[in-house]
Parts: sequence; C-alpha cells; structure tokens
Amino acid sequence: MSQDNPIFSSPHAFQQPMQTPPPAGGGNRRVLVVLAIVGAVGMAMCCGVGTLAYVALDSVTKGRVATQLPARTGAFAQDADRFNRSLAELSDDPCDDSGICEFVRRSAAAGNQDEPIPFSRSMFLEAIAKSHHSGGRLPVADRLMINTWLVDGEPFPDTEEFHRILHIEHDAATDLASVDLLFYTSDNQCESYQWFLVRENGSWKVYDWQRLEYGRRMSDEYAGYVKGVSPAAEGYDEVMVKLGEAQQLREDGEEQAAKDLLLACEQTPMLPGDLPVAKLRIAYLWLGWGENQQAVRVLESIQTPDQRWGVWPVLSMAYLNLGEYQTALDIAEKARRQSPQHPNVYWLLSEIYDGLDRTEEAADAALQAFVICPEDISLLGNVVYYGRPQDVPTLLEVLNETQSQAGWSRILNQASYSTKWGAALVEQLPQFSDVPLGAAEIAAGNLAWSQQDYDTAAKHFAAAKRTADQAFLQDMAASDYLYARMEEDRFAELLDEAEDVDETLLQLVRLSYDDEFYGDETALLQAIEQREDLSDNIWATALRGWVYSVSEQPEPALEEFARFADWLKANPDALDEDDQWLASTADYYLADSLLELKRPLDVLARWPEDHQRHEQMGTQLLQLRERSTINDFLQSTTDNKVDSVRLQRLRLQAELAFRDHQPQACQQLHQQVEALARQVYDESQSYQLFGLRQRRAADMVWASERDDRLSAIASVFELQDTDVRDALIVQVANQAYDVHDAELLEECRRLADAKGITELPVLAELQAKGGQLSLIEGRYQQAIDTLQVALDNTPDDERWDHERRRESLLSAYLGAQRFDEARRFATAEPSAYEGDVPTVALVDLASGDPQALRGYFDAGDRDARIEFGDWLANSAHRQWLNQYADQDWFDGLIGDVSLAIRSQGASEEGTLLFPAETAIAESNVEQFLQAAAGKPFQLTAVNLDAAEDNAQAWLATAEGGQRLVIHSRLVTCPNQGLQIEDAVALIDQVRALSIAVLDQRPQATRRLFAVAAAAAQDDAIGFWYESERCLWTQPELAKQLQWTRRLPIGPRVARNPLLEVNSLQPTDTQGYIDIEQWAQRLKDSEGPLSVSLSLDCGSVSEAVPCLVEDVDMDEYELLVRPTADSVLFPWIKQGVAYRSGVVYVNQD
Repeated sequence: MSQDNPIFSSPHAFQQPMQTPPPAGGGNRRVLVVLAIVGAVGMAMCCGVGTLAYVALDSVTKGRVATQLPARTGAFAQDADRFNRSLAELSDDPCDDSGICEFVRRSAAAGNQDEPIPFSRSMFLEAIAKSHHSGGRLPVADRLMINTWLVDGEPFPDTEEFHRILHIEHDAATDLASVDLLFYTSDNQCESYQWFLVRENGSWKVYDWQRLEYGRRMSDEYAGYVKGVSPAAEGYDEVMVKLGEAQQLREDGEEQAAKDLLLACEQTPMLPGDLPVAKLRIAYLWLGWGENQQAVRVLESIQTPDQRWGVWPVLSMAYLNLGEYQTALDIAEKARRQSPQHPNVYWLLSEIYDGLDRTEEAADAALQAFVICPEDISLLGNVVYYGRPQDVPTLLEVLNETQSQAGWSRILNQASYSTKWGAALVEQLPQFSDVPLGAAEIAAGNLAWSQQDYDTAAKHFAAAKRTADQAFLQDMAASDYLYARMEEDRFAELLDEAEDVDETLLQLVRLSYDDEFYGDETALLQAIEQREDLSDNIWATALRGWVYSVSEQPEPALEEFARFADWLKANPDALDEDDQWLASTADYYLADSLLELKRPLDVLARWPEDHQRHEQMGTQLLQLRERSTINDFLQSTTDNKVDSVRLQRLRLQAELAFRDHQPQACQQLHQQVEALARQVYDESQSYQLFGLRQRRAADMVWASERDDRLSAIASVFELQDTDVRDALIVQVANQAYDVHDAELLEECRRLADAKGITELPVLAELQAKGGQLSLIEGRYQQAIDTLQVALDNTPDDERWDHERRRESLLSAYLGAQRFDEARRFATAEPSAYEGDVPTVALVDLASGDPQALRGYFDAGDRDARIEFGDWLANSAHRQWLNQYADQDWFDGLIGDVSLAIRSQGASEEGTLLFPAETAIAESNVEQFLQAAAGKPFQLTAVNLDAAEDNAQAWLATAEGGQRLVIHSRLVTCPNQGLQIEDAVALIDQVRALSIAVLDQRPQATRRLFAVAAAAAQDDAIGFWYESERCLWTQPELAKQLQWTRRLPIGPRVARNPLLEVNSLQPTDTQGYIDIEQWAQRLKDSEGPLSVSLSLDCGSVSEAVPCLVEDVDMDEYELLVRPTADSVLFPWIKQGVAYRSGVVYVNQD
C-alpha cells in the first residue's frame, strides 16, 4: 500500500513499518534554506528587479490558496466527536455529493496501486500553518523548505483493500470538505481516517488527513518536525527506519538482534508530539512478533492514551493474547468510551467475551463489527462461528448489498455443518430480491447434507449447477455435487448424471492424484468399467491406473499409466496451467509401477535424464534386501554418464558396502555422493542433501565395530567445509540418540570441544540429544545438567527446539522428584504454547498435590472443568495418572472434572512375527516375561473388541510399576524385496505378537528388546520395530535382539524395508455414527444407551461396557459412564462420568 509520505510511514497493528529515509539536511537545514533565500533576493535586487523577485518568492512559498482555512483549536477532540457521530448514524448512503464519493473511490483505488492521490500542495502548507505547532503562521523559510520536500515527493494517505465512507461534510461556500471513512482488510484491524479535501480548478484534492489511531493530522506531523530542534526532530524518522530494519532482521532469523534494535528505538530522543506515536508503532511491532508483555510495557508508558484511538484497543489486544480476559475487558471499555460504535471495539469485545464464555454477548459484538465492515470475511467468519440462526437475516441483508462472493460462500457452506443454520438460510433466502441465482439450491443441498441425506443434497446441487449464473456458485455447486455422490460411493449416478463426463472424470483424477479421494476406489472402478463408452476415455484410463496402483496391482496399473503418460506427452496442451502437476504425478505413478515390478532399467529408459525419477528409483532400490535387482541395475549402468544416474549408482554402492561390513569403502562412496549431489541439485532442491547426509550419518552410527564408528565420526570433525561438517554432526547426534548410543554422543561432544566448534545450534543439538538420552535411561542428574546447557545454547529464534528441550528438562526434574526445583523452573520457563492450565500444574500433578490441582479450575464452571479435563487426559501425563489412580483424592478429582477419553500411545512397541499356526498361551507369556525381567509378572486378560477374532491380549504388571501389554493376533505382511526366505515365510497370514511398554519408567526400549529376545526363541520369523522401521529376521533372531549397550542394529538389519503389518480386523464394523444420530438414539431410548467404549492403546483396542447418558452438541462429545473398570487405563473407572468423542463409542 502507499505510504503516508516519503518521510513518515504509518503501519497499523500487526503490520511492520515500511522503511523510508528521513529528510536530508539534518540540524543545519534551516540555515542553508535561509542563506539560499537571502542570496536569491540579493541577486534579484542587484539586478533592479526587487519587486518582481519578492512576488516570485511569495508565489513559490505560498502558492495560490483556493480558500482560507479556519483556526484549529482542540482539533483531535472535535474530529473524534464528529467521527463518532458518523459511526453512530452509520448512513447507508452518505454520498450526498457524488463527485466527492467518486473522488474517494478513485483515490482509494489509486492508493492500492501505489499511484499518487491528487494532492493540494498550497493548501497543505496552509494546514501546516494552522497547526498548533506553528502557532497560526509559517515563516517563508519553513515554507520554502517544506515545498522543497514536496517537490521531491508528495505525501498521500495509506489505503487498504476495502473502504467505507461514513460521512461527508461539505462547505460549498469555501470549496472545503471532510470525509470520515474506514479502511480495512480481512487480515487486519480497521483504520479510522479523516480526509480533508479542497476543490481547486473544479477538481477535488486531498490537502490533509489523519488516522485517529495516531491522534494527529499529517500537517501536525510536518509542523512539529519543522519547529523541532535537532536531534530530537529527526528522532521519529530514525525510529521509523529502525523499525523497518528490525523487521528485516526478524525475517532473516536474527531474532535477538531484532529485539535489541527495537529496544534501542525506545531510547531515541524525539519531540514530545512524536513520542506517543512512535511508542504506539513500536508496540505494534512487538505485538506482531507475539511479544505481548513487551507491547504492554511500551503501551502503558504512553502518557496521553486518551488523545489518540490506538492505545487502548492494542493494549487490550495484548492482554487478550496473554489470556488475561478481565484486564483486557477493562481496557476495552476504555476504548469503547473513546469510540462506542467502533468496529475494532466490537471485534475486541467479541474476542474477550468469547474468552470469558459470555457467548451471546460475543456473538452480538461480532455481528455489530461485521455490519460496519461488511467486506471483512474474517469478521463474517466470527459471526458464522457462533452459528446463531437469528443472525441469518442480518447477514443476508448485508450480502444482498455487498454481493461478496466470499461472503456468500461462507454462509452457504455453514449450512452443511449446522442443520439449524441451514434451515434458517433456506427459510430466509426467498425474502431477498438480489440473491444470486443458484444460492437457494445450494443452501437446500447443504441443509440436506447436514441431515446426511446425500442423494437429496446431490439433486439440489445439480439444480444449482443448471441455474447459477456466476462462476463461483457454478464451481461450488459442481464441487458439492461431486462430493455428495462420492459420500455414498454412488459413482454410477455421478457419471450418468454428468453433463460433461470428461470434466467429471478430470475432477476425480485431480482428487485421486492429489491424495484427496476418500471414497471406495473399487466402487469407482466398477462404475467406470460398466460404461463401455469410457473404455478409451483418457481420464478413465488415468483413474483405472490409480485404482490399480492403490490396490497393489502394479501390472495393470503400469499399462494404464503408460497410456495416460504417453497421451499427455503427445498432447502437451491438454492440461491447463493449474493442472500441469498431473503430468509429473502420472510420471511418478508410472515409475512406481515399474519399480514395484522390479524394472528400474525401464524407468531409466523412459526418463534417461530426469533426476526426479532417478532419485525415486534409487530410493526404492535402497529398500530392497534381495540384491539381484540392485546388482542388475549396477551392471547395466556401468557406462552411463548422466550425473543423476551416477549419483544413484554411488548411493547403491555405498549401501552394499555397508551391508558387506566395509565401513571405510562405504564412507568413501558417501563422500562421492555428496560431491556429485551438489552438481545434480540446484539451490531450490538442496533439501535432497538432507536425506543423503542422513543416510551417511546412519551408516557411520550403524557400523558393527566400535572402532569403525569412532573412526568415521572423527573424520567428520576434520571436514574443511563447515556447512557439511555441522550438518553431519547434527545428523550423527540424531542417529546416535535413536539407537541409544551414549558413547557416540559423548565422543561427538568431546570432539566438538577439542576442535573448538562454537556454533550454538550444533553444540545445543549435541547437548540436547545427550541429555534426552540420559533422561530416557533414568540418569536424571546427568540429564538435568546437560539439558540446562543445551537450553542456554539454543538460539532464541529456534522456538521449536527451545520448547522440546524445555519439556525434557522439566521431565528430568520430575523424574528425579526434585519438585521444588521443577516448580521454580516451570514458573520461570513457561511453555511458549501455554494454555489455560499453566505448565507448573504438571509439577503439582507429578507431586500428587490435590489441593493445588483443584486450584486450576472452578468446580462450578463447566468450561473450566472441561479445559482441565482435557489437560489431564494428555498422553504426556499418563505416568502420573497411572501412579495415583488408586488413591482416594484422585477418585474425587476425576469425579469433579470432565475427563476426556483419549487414545494412548505406548512408550515403546514392537511386533514379533510367527507362523500363523503358532499357539501363544498365557503360560507362554508368563515364561518369557519371567526370563526377560528375572521376576514374575501378573497377567490380566484384556477384553477386546468383538471384531478381533482369534486374538488375545494381556496386561502384564510387575512390582516397581512396570506395565506391558502383550497382544496376539493374526495379520498379513505385504512386502517386497525381502530376502527370499523371509518373503516366503511372510507370504500368507502370520501371527503377530505385539509387545508394548505402557509405563514411563526408564529404559523402555531396552526392556522391550529384552522381552522380544526372550519370546523369539527359534520359531519366530522376524521382529518389526515400526518406530524406526527396522526388521530383524532369522537366523539367530533371539541373539540378534539382545541389547549390547545400544539398540542391537547393524548391517544385517533391514532398514525401512517395503513391509507393512496389517491387522485382519475390519476398520469400520458398523459405520460412522455422528453426533446428531447419537442424540436421536438417546432420545428414542428414553434412557441411557448401553454401548461399548473402544480404548485404543498401541495395537490393542480394549472394549469397556458403558452407558451414554447425554450428548453435548456444542463440544461434539458424548457423556459416558463405564459399568466396569478398564484394564489398560486405570483412571477409567466404573461409575465415573467421562467425555468421549463419537469415534470411541460403539453401539452394542
């Protein structure tokens, strides 16, 4: 957008200032101007033309003034009062003078295009003279100086995408006018402007303006600058430039430098009139950076907040962001006293009321804000969010005037989510005359959709397609119709009813190729094959290829994809610009089909110089454990000179060297990979280097022999290219952590110190990984010491890393039961994502302090109980829920809060694979657990979902708090490229024995592998460790799984093989039941519904009988009360009420 002028810029909240230079001249600018005037007059007098010289100078400095301006006293208060009257009246048609309105419209459009707005220089000089800073007069020297600036560049007011004229005051006798107007976008706060106009030579021009948020006119800003004394006079300009520099530093990742510069801005000397505006704009920047406390500090230091409209709303916003709703409300009331009907005030109140759970007041305020700024789709979204049917008539009245396409789309779409909203929309639309054609049919279709009547919805959408005369509604109707037919997999009707079959098929191609197809692909294929006229249709061909591909039928998929890709190549103009991505996606699928059939040479033949397909080929070949395909490829490409092919050869050769226990050759090949990759990939593809370096680091860490590992890592620290060195060090640290190799991590830290590496991100990562490994191994003091150093070394702009390390350090304090230190740390270092329940509450939970825990919610506040119940149900708190579940105070606590049902992941989990006929009895489980742990475990059978046939599960507990779940079931293991004997063993159904560690005691991974090794014996086929996607297989499987100071990995282990472990249990046994259906079932039952809770924990889904007692439509949850205790979840108890999502509840 345009700047207010070349000297001063005017950003609004959340928008950084534009960087502009201050005026030239500095402190001696007046002296030079005066000398120039004296010299000019003197020369003229010497030439005998004194009178003419005086007249000429007077003309330059004063210009021709169209009319005289009245004196200004108390200007801001008068201007603010008038603006408030304009807001109160809120005229629908303020344009009594069409010429002025047209001028404003054209000027706003010009400003949005960074074009100048007609400007009266002479009247601007007069306005400066009338400023209170000027005392009613502007000396000739000052006029000449300002005129010089204006010649270099005239100022003009900021504009935004949308504007609304509130009121025009026109004095025809003097050719003066003033306009009250709002500028706004959907992304930002509304701006309150007054433009002062003059008619010169029959044309309107702007001669002055103000944004009431800043509290001064532009003429006041100039007058203050002219009358000021250096260096204070230049201070404001300097700050504006520094604000731009600070924002640029922030965008460049120099967060601390940006903060330091912004803090320095506050110390810059400046004029008293500039200081509050400068502070306001500094606060805007702090707020935009999420530094709300800094914004509060700066705003509260402004001495004259009532003399401008920008302070109270922004201060209220800062407190709102901090979650201090009552303080935010108190301050917002001050803003409301300044401007009672201002849209910014209404928006603020809406947000604050929402935070205070005063929903109706929030909805009222949201509606009032939108009515004033009817093009602001964000404000419309706030109104729609509350979903009040009574707001529909007002919204329709507004949209009937604005005809906003985004607005119509928003309110029509809402009908698909809310039956009440849809019903109100369908009822009210006929009452308005200018409703776009097709909108009523779309509303009716969305209403039917909300009632899950998809056939009726499709018919309405089809009617809308026929009647709509605007492209956006035609597209909406077409898309909605497609999805309505897809919802019930009615593809035959979709194709039969299509007016343009090609376009319909193309839409399906876009969805499927973009991984956005959520229907039954088999039903789609059947519908296509039933239509003989589609046998040669190219879009049907593309869809058949995709269906075969996702159905794991590579041969027919290859045929269809090849035909589609060839057709696209022969018809390069068949796809428009937005659909060009389909061609590359088709190539990807075609290459994938060839690779599934182990035909990499055909990939190379088809794409001899396409490095993307070559990378895809190399990556898939790396996943093959059976070597024949790799060897054939390497032998056949020996003489290939294409760099990207050579790169894949080197990758594969490095992999084979690793498997053959040749670590030095492996690393030498990786060095060649690095060098060649830099030639193959340009800067935009540099992300490819990350994966290559990750593999290189993994091969170092996974080497079998300790000396080979240490030697390879030492070589990294000798690299001259520090970028490569640092990237590899970080990757080595990550890999060492993943395999629990504390020795390697310590060696990396030692080498970093020895080599004098000082880069904080590298050091912090080494320290963090070492500390996190100490944490999971139970070495809490070491973890605390190391993680604190890592946290101190984490750069400020690495927020995600800082948050993870902060969480780890707090966990170390809690693990060590150093609760006082943990509490101090949590208070001093709160989470960057702090919610309504503060971080310190975790300390109170871990220490078992019921009184403190009850202080985080008001038992009489339903929403507060829900918020605390959600926090308590977080999987990160499982350890403490397990620990205190049997205590009386805990029963009382969960009885008072609305605890949510959530799935729970395991601390560690792996799966042994056996022949399908292998019998695993409870006695077998007891034996291998005893052998692994050296002590007995108590087994409790888990009641599984009815759909799990031929499956058993047991909870295994031992003294000290160990909790494991053992799950035996039949699975399939589709795979490709495994060793022949392994592939044969997995070709049919196999028995999976999943072992999940549920507790959060130390050494979970080590305990998992101990149990797996004890259970494997001689008959297990393999062990699948999905979190690292590693597969161990025979021979000597049990021996391979034995822990030897780190994860038992090495060249024999298959890394990321083409393998899946799929349960035989159907994914959906009864169909999805939404919240409205549950409400109806509960109503029909006239009492609690008997249902079953499905409690997911790792691979196990425990069935717990319970009753549905209520339905919460707002939260989309059910109130359930178990009739038995859970085995896996000790905090889910008989007789206690819980909140549950519909996905966890099955009707008995």
